[in-house]
Amino acid sequence: MSEELETPASIDFTISFDKDAIIVDTQNLSGQGTRVVNNPNSNDIVIQSTPGQNVDKSQSIIILPFTGDNTDILLSEAVAKLSNGETKDLSIGSLNEITSHSNQ
Repeated sequence: MSEELETPASIDFTISFDKDAIIVDTQNLSGQGTRVVNNPNSNDIVIQSTPGQNVDKSQSIIILPFTGDNTDILLSEAVAKLSNGETKDLSIGSLNEITSHSNQ
């Protein structure tokens, strides 16, 4: 997350995947702050993250383990909800090594 962005009140991450080929392990979702998963049995889940004021913006906000025949899931959208009630669509850029996945 950009150091220039104020720490959001919450961030909604939309994750897309083929639920017939991927098992998303929402029970072991981790990261900074608190997290709630919505629509856990669909092809698109929404993770609402509340990062807190001491968030380290250079580290992952959420870490979502998954397994399956495919090696990919897609972070299709991230929307920050700011403390003043405004929303800001976050750009999704290069992912770091921790996002690597192997089905082996």
